[in-house]
Amino acid sequence: MTNTILIADDDPGVRTLLRNLLEPEGYAIIEAQSGEQALALANELHIDAFILDFEMPPMNGIVVCRALRAMAQYQSAPIM
Repeated sequence: MTNTILIADDDPGVRTLLRNLLEPEGYAIIEAQSGEQALALANELHIDAFILDFEMPPMNGIVVCRALRAMAQYQSAPIM
């Protein structure tokens, strides 16, 4: 089973860099360009771990992290 990581960052270069590092290690990568998009994807899909940008506008990584922790399925998911 492949672990799925959602990368949420408003910088496409950062998302590409992380994808290029993680996919060869066997991870399935889903990208979000905003906190709102990350939460929508988290509601639709099964995500195993999250990498969040701390300074995304308008919903930063801290706000997204709190929203994810409020969801039963992500209360113990790894969030970086």
